[in-house]
Amino acid sequence: MAAINEFSDILSAMEQNPELREAMRNHVLGEELRQLPAVVRRQGEQLAEALKRLDELAATIRDVAEQISSYALASSRAITAIVERQDRVEADIAELKAAQVRLEASVQEMRESLARMEARQDRMANDITELKAGQERIEARQVRAESDLAELKAGQNRMQGQLNNLTGTDYERKVVKRAPRAARRYLGLRDVGVVYGIDVSGSIDIPALLEKATESRAITDEQADEVERADLILKGARTGNEEVFVIAEVSMTIDDSDIDRARNRANILNDASGLPTLAVVVGAAISEANRGRANYSGITVIIMGE
Repeated sequence: MAAINEFSDILSAMEQNPELREAMRNHVLGEELRQLPAVVRRQGEQLAEALKRLDELAATIRDVAEQISSYALASSRAITAIVERQDRVEADIAELKAAQVRLEASVQEMRESLARMEARQDRMANDITELKAGQERIEARQVRAESDLAELKAGQNRMQGQLNNLTGTDYERKVVKRAPRAARRYLGLRDVGVVYGIDVSGSIDIPALLEKATESRAITDEQADEVERADLILKGARTGNEEVFVIAEVSMTIDDSDIDRARNRANILNDASGLPTLAVVVGAAISEANRGRANYSGITVIIMGE
């Protein structure tokens, strides 16, 4: 080793000899200073780790802050929505209250209308009851009026019947007087006499003749009664002295029932007496239809005025 005379020699020697340099460092710095780089390095590492952690914490804080901001925004929006919904609910409640008020007013109006309607129905029921009572009174009066009218009509019918009977009886008496002459004129008979009729006592006892016929069963009792209701019976002779009966129905106006009775009674008297019997209808008038019907049935029509 060279002699060291100056400080520069020391530096040069240290540069040339690493061991010397390390020994000088250890001698000059001491244990604590020698450990200082390692300490500084460790502290640097710790500081870097702390800074890293701090950055991470800052990032976490930023994330939390963002989350808080997002939550705050969402919360704000939710609160706003809740407030809006609450406003709408309050508006709906107010509308419901207004609607309830209107409904109550409508119900009250309906109640009043119902009360008025019930009052009207009561008045109508009273009016109907009164109308029914009036109608019943009118119907009772109508029944009495109809009864009176029926009684009046019955009286008129009785009076008319009596008048017709009187008129018919008077007409029938006139026919009885004229009958023999009419029989000679319209039937060509001679020796004509009335044997059965009003106010007549003929030479032949017609009831006895009919009684004998019923006993022999030539006719029935009902048929005998039918002949006895005849208006007029005559007896005469035709050419060759053949005796015949003439049975006549007398009516002011000859109708179809007169024609039927004359034909039926003539047939019965023919069976009862055994003599030919001519059917005749005598009246003041006859329709063309009934005249044709009589002619078709072989019944002589004699129109004889009053």
